[in-house]
Amino acid sequence: MNITAILLAAGSSSRMGQPKQLLTYEGKSLVRRAAEAAVASRARQVLVVTGAASQRVDAELAGLAVMLVHNDDYAEGMSTSLRAGLKAVRPEVDAVVVMLADQPFVDTSVIDSLIDLYENYERIAGIS
Repeated sequence: MNITAILLAAGSSSRMGQPKQLLTYEGKSLVRRAAEAAVASRARQVLVVTGAASQRVDAELAGLAVMLVHNDDYAEGMSTSLRAGLKAVRPEVDAVVVMLADQPFVDTSVIDSLIDLYENYERIAGIS
């Protein structure tokens, strides 16, 4: 099964006054935690959609096996980031897991459980 994780990390967090994805939790930025969870999961590829503070977000992800996708239209809302991520998905991908950078409790086990559910659904439904 060829699954790609799309991590949305482009928002400006205007109400907060600083990019949420760069806030730290337990010593790591939220975007780094989310990306590490995705990389450690059964997803074959991890795309990270950046926008606001993209240079700082890119730096946070240094050394991780992720593909960065920049969304110039991030100020128009999350849907533009989702579209940018989906456009970058390779044609041979069977499904995607969409993640948000500001959910520190979504760990590798949660991502793998979603993949398992999808695979079991496909098997039961006879989809291939």
